[in-house]
Parts: sequence; structure tokens; C-alpha cells
Amino acid sequence: SENMIEIRKVKLGECCEIISGSTPKTNVTEYWDGNILWATPKDLSKLGSKFISDTSKKITQAGYKSCSTQILPPRSVLCSSRAPIGYVAINTVEMCTNQGFKNLIPCSDKVLPEYLYYWLGSQKDYLQGLGNGATFKEISKTIISKVEIPLPSLRDQKRIVKMLDEVDILSQKRKQSIRFLDEYVNATFFSMFVKESEEKNITFVKLESLSLKITDGVHAKPNYTESGVPFISVKNITTTRLKFDDCKFISLTDHQNFTKRCKAELNDILYTKVGATYGRACVVDTENDFSLYVSVALIKPKKDVVDPIFLKAVLNSSYVKRQADKSVKGAGVPDLHLIEIKKLKVPLPDMKEQKKFAELVSGVEATKQKMFIQSEELEKKFQALMQKAFKGEL
Repeated sequence: SENMIEIRKVKLGECCEIISGSTPKTNVTEYWDGNILWATPKDLSKLGSKFISDTSKKITQAGYKSCSTQILPPRSVLCSSRAPIGYVAINTVEMCTNQGFKNLIPCSDKVLPEYLYYWLGSQKDYLQGLGNGATFKEISKTIISKVEIPLPSLRDQKRIVKMLDEVDILSQKRKQSIRFLDEYVNATFFSMFVKESEEKNITFVKLESLSLKITDGVHAKPNYTESGVPFISVKNITTTRLKFDDCKFISLTDHQNFTKRCKAELNDILYTKVGATYGRACVVDTENDFSLYVSVALIKPKKDVVDPIFLKAVLNSSYVKRQADKSVKGAGVPDLHLIEIKKLKVPLPDMKEQKKFAELVSGVEATKQKMFIQSEELEKKFQALMQKAFKGEL
């Protein structure tokens, strides 16, 4: 290739010190709420960057001494080794971790923490494949120390990190902008309809009273076919639109049977009711036929009283999401029952105000859609860059 750089393979155990974490007994109060930072995989799942500087739980000196966890110096690389495997972060301050980690303290003359971070991040699937254990997968210290990492010179590592950083930072900014847009819509909703509801005479009504019908999709798992009528479940519904890519299909006969009870039509609303992404609404923006699974509710709005785009935006607002959070049932898999969905309280301003808000939301969503596409393109570019970098082609 054009300018291959020399990359030798080195075992992680030879370029890093590997340290496992541990947990003090949870029922001993004097072990907890101290000032020693103590990370869990959950802390890593919420990071907006590659650095971790705080943890949701802290332990005391007594708690620290009571178990085998160890303080990691700043610029160590935390890597979750079970449930889930492969979350990675670099600590900016001293901290220790629970037993769900194999932490790497890089030898400063061999490997940069940022290079290690990006390489581990690119190896998530490979690391998950190394995990063993019947109840839950876990990677042992022995296994992780034998994992081989392609290691160019520190100078080349710096260069690679700089290139990856540039794309990574752009990508994070895109995601942040998308979050800001969501916050903007929520804040506008709140100030237009909740804060001034009394002055503006806005009444709050149950969702049921704005709907001709609220039902859900077919309860039995259907027989899927190679092609035919699209069969929509939760994963096809994002807060901006109904997606038909990567959906299952059923036969026309089954579709005709299913839709006797529940037929989604143009400008109806679909609302997710089962699984982690419950409480998402989208408007049906197609005349094409499709069927629904039980995980999705179908809401037929009374269009003379309520604008469908307005209603969708209301259902996606944090105001309604909080109500959904309170009424969701199910220990393992969250489940919003129809009876709870019917009871959701929503503001009902006059049609002019509804349309005004609907227009604002549509504008924001068009922008968001562009950002999603840019975000996906950046992600592809980033993955391709990483592949090249670790092969020595950059």
C-alpha cells in the first residue's frame, strides 16, 4: 500500500499493567458515600466523550480497604469486562472500579492511552467473543493480557490519535446538536402550553378523548414471509419517522385478517409501548399497507379537534414521557398498557396554536434528519479510518 508503517503486534500484558476492580459489601453503610471515585460500567454508558472524571457512586477509605479494588492513576484506560463487555474510557482523575472491569495502566514508553482507547473501541465484537461464562460473559485477566494490539511507534500513535480525534469530535458535536434540538422543542412546548396554560385557557385532556380509537397490533407472532406486506415493530419507529428499512414481511391474507381490528392509515399515530424505547410517537406518513405487532399502539386522532403532527410532538415531549415512565409496568421488559396510554394527559390549545407548534417541530425534524445522515456518514468515515490506522495504512 502507499505508505505502510511498521506495526508490530504486542500483547496487552506486555505494554500495560492490568488491574481488576472490586466492590465493597453493599450492606455496610460506612463503606459508601465517601470521596473515593468508584466506577461501574453504567458510568461509562453515559459518557459523551472518551474521558471520565466523575462517578455516580463513591466509596470511603474503609470501603476501599475492605475489598481488592485499586486506585488507578489518571490516564489509565478503563475497559468493562462483563455485562456489557467493551465499554472504554480514560480517567482524568484518580479512581477505582467495581469488578466489572479489567483496567489497563499503559506503559508510557510503549502506548498512548488515547491510542489504546480507540483500538479497544474498534475491537468490541472481538472482545465480546473472548468472554466466557454460562450465566453472563466475562473476560478474565489472563485472556485480556494475551490479546495482541498492533503497536506503531509513539510518534505514529500520536498522529493516528490526532486524525481519529478530529472525526470523533465532529461526530460528538453532531450528536450534541441533535440533543440540543430536542431540548429546544421540549422547552418551547413547555413555555407554549404548560407554563401559560391558565392565562391561555388551555385545558388538559386524556388522550382517549382526542382519539377515535386506541388499540395495539397483533398479539400472536405471525408467520414471516420473504416479501409481502411490511410488518412493523418498535425498532421501525424513531421519534422523527416511521422507517421501513430492515422490516419483516407477512402474507396479504394475514395482513387482511390482522387489520380487521387494527388498520393504520395516513396521519394516524404509532406509539411504542414495549421495550427500552417505549414512549416514542411517529405519524403515519404513507398510504402503503403495513401491519403492526403488539409492541406498537395505534392512535387514531380526531382530526377536527387535534392536529396529528401536534399530537405526535406532544407525545414525544418530556412532559408526556414522564407520565409514561410513571405508569410503565413489567420487571424485565418495560410495557406500557393501553389502559395507561389512554389516560395520558395532554394539553389541548386551539387549532391555530397547534399548527404553529406543529410547523416548528417539522422544521426542527428536517434539520435533525440532515444531522442524522451527516452523523452516519461521519461514523462510516471514522470506522474506515480506524481500520486503516490499525493496519498501518495511515
